[in-house]
Amino acid sequence: MGRIAACVDGGGPGIGSFGFLQVEQDGATLAALLDTARAWLAARGMTRLRGPLSFTINHEVGVQVAGFDSPTMLRMPRNPPWLSPMLEAQGLAPEKDVVACTLDLAREVHRARAARLLSGFDARLRIRALDPRDWPAEVARLAALFNDAWAENWGFMPIGDAEAAAIAKIMRPIARTSVILFAEWDGAPIGVLAMLPNIEEARGSWRMLPAMLFGRVGSARIAMLGVSRAFRGTLASSAATAMMLSTAFDAAERRGWRRIEISWILEDNAAMLALMARLPAPVTGRWRIHGGPI
Repeated sequence: MGRIAACVDGGGPGIGSFGFLQVEQDGATLAALLDTARAWLAARGMTRLRGPLSFTINHEVGVQVAGFDSPTMLRMPRNPPWLSPMLEAQGLAPEKDVVACTLDLAREVHRARAARLLSGFDARLRIRALDPRDWPAEVARLAALFNDAWAENWGFMPIGDAEAAAIAKIMRPIARTSVILFAEWDGAPIGVLAMLPNIEEARGSWRMLPAMLFGRVGSARIAMLGVSRAFRGTLASSAATAMMLSTAFDAAERRGWRRIEISWILEDNAAMLALMARLPAPVTGRWRIHGGPI
């Protein structure tokens, strides 16, 4: 009838999370699941419940509330429209929305604009692809950049060593067909972009193996795009972001990925949403994080 998971690390002092939520359209079942999660968390000193987060905000986030007509995307939750109202009926109020923005590569105008603006930019900035031969060290660099660039975001949770190892294991099967880029300034990494083939397109079909091995799908997801805080607000930061996106779009074109989802983005991240509008990549989906006292 349903399932739930509870986690003591919900993104702040005293906050526990719930996630991996699946439930029939039955308020009593949902109430029983949430009550059990609350009791487990209260016994461990938590005073507030937040979710769905599976397990934390670094992974699958929120309950979908808009964009149900959009195709399924890798590691973005799908659920019926009635789930968010059911959570609110259980005393969990909306806390924050995250959105997905989708680029139709045939309508993209970013690369031409970026080429004009970045012509002759400082040679100390360069973009390079992740080196799979140095996989553990490259994943460590990616995690370090994430822990820096995302540190001031709402609900931020740093990636620890064990979590980085788990992410590396999960990503390894599709790493060779993914596009993972580092921006470097004087040889030091300052930015990261990770674009993954949308293997959800092939789920449950004979196409799954070629999707994983060769990226033979029509869409992809940019799951990470960020620049170190030390460069935030500088021309180098803007240039690094623009160059990483241009390089990623070139790669998507070569692979036949026609639709690129950039997700997720906090609903109040005005700078990122303005960048999406310039690509153009309009908002195509919305997910809601709920919260309330235990």
